[in-house]
Amino acid sequence: MVPLNAVQPVVIFAGGIGITPFISYLESINPQAEGPEIWLFYANQNSRLHAFKKRIAELNASIDRLKVINIYNQPLDCDIPGLDYDRAGYVGAGDVEAYLIENNARYYMCGPQPMMDAISRGLQERGVPAFAIFYEIFRSPTKINNDPSLRHKVIFAKSGREEIWTTDKGTLLNFGEKLGIKMPSGCRVGQCESCSTKVIAGNVQHLNGVEPSDEGACLTCQCIPAGDITIDA
Repeated sequence: MVPLNAVQPVVIFAGGIGITPFISYLESINPQAEGPEIWLFYANQNSRLHAFKKRIAELNASIDRLKVINIYNQPLDCDIPGLDYDRAGYVGAGDVEAYLIENNARYYMCGPQPMMDAISRGLQERGVPAFAIFYEIFRSPTKINNDPSLRHKVIFAKSGREEIWTTDKGTLLNFGEKLGIKMPSGCRVGQCESCSTKVIAGNVQHLNGVEPSDEGACLTCQCIPAGDITIDA
C-alpha cells in the first residue's frame, strides 16, 4: 500500500487491527537507508487491545526516521502515559504537524470508516489535496449471484466496445480489464473512488452498498450491471 520508494514524508493513520497492512511495509524498510520521515499515528482503546505493540516498538527503536504516536481512547488504570501510550483521546487530522502538510506528505489510512472519513475531511480542510490521501478498507465483498440467466449488454462508450456481461465476469472493473479496456483503478492502491466512472445510460448495483459521491457515476471496482448499460469508459 505504501511505496518503499516514497519521496515525500509518509503519514500513517491506523485504527486497531487496521495496523495489519502497514506491518509488512515497516518490516520492509532498511533501517540504514535514507528516506523521508515516517509518522505512524496508531489508535487503540488500551493496552489490552494494542495489536503488534512489541513489534512496533522494536521497529520504532530501529528505524531512526520512524516516529510512532500511540493514542488510547479508553486507557486502563494500569496504562502508563509515556510508556504504554503517548496521549489519550482520538486520532485526528490535527495530529499532523503543519510542516508535513507544507512538505506535501502522503497520507495512508486503515481503520474504522468513521475514523478515516473524519481524518480525510480534516486533512482536506487543512489544505491537503484528495489525491494525497490513500485508504485501505476492510470489507468483505458481496458474492455475485451465480445466475447464468443474467445477461446484460455493456457499452463502453469511449472504447467503442459492446459486450455481454454475465455473472462469471465479475465487477465492471474486472470485466473491462479482461477485455483489454483501460479502466481507472487507483482504488486498488488505496485511492478510494478513483475508479469512479460516469453511467451514461442504465443502472448498476453496488455490491457493498457504497455509492460514489458523484451523482450519475459508479464505482466499477464494486458494481455490476442491473440491466443493459452504457458507461464512459
